[in-house]
This record gives sequence, C-alpha cells and structure tokens, in this order.
Amino acid sequence: MNNGFTLVLSDSSGKKTFYFKNGASLTDKYSYPNIYNNVIMASIDRKWGLIKDGREITTFMYDSIDTIGRFYKQRSGQGYLLRYKTAKYFIVGLNQKFGIINVEGKTVLPIQYDEIVLDEETNIYTLRLNNREESFDGNK
Repeated sequence: MNNGFTLVLSDSSGKKTFYFKNGASLTDKYSYPNIYNNVIMASIDRKWGLIKDGREITTFMYDSIDTIGRFYKQRSGQGYLLRYKTAKYFIVGLNQKFGIINVEGKTVLPIQYDEIVLDEETNIYTLRLNNREESFDGNK
C-alpha cells in the first residue's frame, strides 16, 4: 500500500496497475500510471498530470511529464531506477515548451524552455531558451 493505492505489478490482463483502497482500479480512469517518490504520474486522454494521496494535484493538461524529461542525457547507469524513490521534480511539456514542477504539483520553473536536460550524476538541469543556457540545481 502506497500513496493511497496498492501497486499490482501484473493484474489479470498482464499489465501493471494500481488499486484504490476501496478496490477500484486506477487504470479505470488513468492510463500509463507510474510512481515516483510517492507521486503517481498518469494520463487521461493523452494529457498528463500527477496524483498524490489519492487525489489529483495537477490539472491533467501536459503533453508530457517525466522525472528526466523528453529530451535528456542519462549519464548514470542506475540513475533512472533510483529516481523512482528520490525524484523531487518533474519536467513537464506543453506545446513543445518545457518547465519544472515539484512533487507537490507546484510550478518551480515556468513552461517556457526549448529544452531541459538533466545530468543525473550531479542532479543539475540545463535549461535552454533561445540559444541561451542556464542551470537549475535539482539538489535544492
């Protein structure tokens, strides 16, 4: 039992799913659920959002959402698996622009960047906007 849900790695259809405490399947409403640091990332009608403690903490409006982003460089062989427990931020995409939200669903950096790249060894995000680069420290 985690986050108000029970994770079942293989249900009768052979898919990963989550169940509410009352037995209803999370996949009855949501598609592609994945859990990161007690937050569930899922989609409804191809729009993505976050669920925490059994409730939606973001609007399901994003084109993409991930702990490392659509465009990323993974430099640590085991980093992605470790992020399931340690992710503090999510890279969200909307209309081919990207931003960062935290595990509470709050905007940390607005959706305005052309690309966000996470270096998993240092947990530093490189933000690209109009051929300029800046960084965000994911260790905060």
